[in-house]
Amino acid sequence: MLLPALFPLSTILRIMAIDSLLTLIVPHRESDATAAAVKAAREACVSAGLPFRMLLVSGNNPTKQRNICVEKTETEYYYFLDNDTLLTKEALFEFLKLVELKDKFSVLGGPVLTPVSDSVLQKCIGFVFSLPYVLGKIASRYSARGVLRETDDSELILCNLIVKAGEFKEHGGFNEKLYPNEENEFIFRLKSTGHRVLYSPEFAVIRSQRESFGAFIGQILTYGRGRGEQTRVSPGSFRLALLFPLFYPFIFLTALVLDLFSTSHIFCYITAALFIIPVAAWLHALSAGLNRAFFVPLLVFLAHMLYAFGFLSGYFSKTYKADRKDFECKITEVN
Repeated sequence: MLLPALFPLSTILRIMAIDSLLTLIVPHRESDATAAAVKAAREACVSAGLPFRMLLVSGNNPTKQRNICVEKTETEYYYFLDNDTLLTKEALFEFLKLVELKDKFSVLGGPVLTPVSDSVLQKCIGFVFSLPYVLGKIASRYSARGVLRETDDSELILCNLIVKAGEFKEHGGFNEKLYPNEENEFIFRLKSTGHRVLYSPEFAVIRSQRESFGAFIGQILTYGRGRGEQTRVSPGSFRLALLFPLFYPFIFLTALVLDLFSTSHIFCYITAALFIIPVAAWLHALSAGLNRAFFVPLLVFLAHMLYAFGFLSGYFSKTYKADRKDFECKITEVN
């Protein structure tokens, strides 16, 4: 095993002595491909000199699938990935360096970057997701922003998240009523008890964006629904920053309708003001050399509109979508 010379002796000895330092956990549907994720993970672990161990778990409820894998393994850290996430050696190098910090962390996360091989639409989606004036702190999930820092759930995403095993089990794992947003609710619980949560721009992986408008629409509706359900489970986790995407589409549509029936120009001004963000994103995309940037304003508007409707559907629903009586899973270990 070739161990990078950049690590101190204590880290090298620890890796050599503890094969259970890190277990990669990847939930997927039975029909989902996993070969690319396994190949990337194996290559990254070999490059970092880290013993390779991955649990692939098929099923129809990713939250339960992750929790079940945790019950089946004894390890110091869990690394949660998705079946379409490509692990990088740089991410593992960053993890190994941070393991040696005197100030230990309970959660480590970083960005999920759009590959250069993605289509124009996928690149436009990744670009919109990376804009802080569109998504606020959430943009850090999709672009390497700033420096290593303490953070909260808004900058972290579950397809690239390491959690210390002791804290995960101590706090009961992921809430199985939730999918998605199970990691957001878990991190909120963890932070409220004083545990340290880190974001590192160097802890980055690769993942393609949705391939079609239909898939993008479903993604945003699901994200909104997840936040709505999380708010029902944990009302204290709701933040004022979420009010903007919730009110934006309704203010826009109201002003647009009133434009048609009112002689006042104020509603025209409101409508024009709400066009500023999509237009700014479009100009930004053009300056960045993004081809077919005309997708960008539509994506910005849809992101806010669909998130709002998804949130309302999740918040006012009488049930949780993740509750499924016919849950089954199958765990396959790869090493």
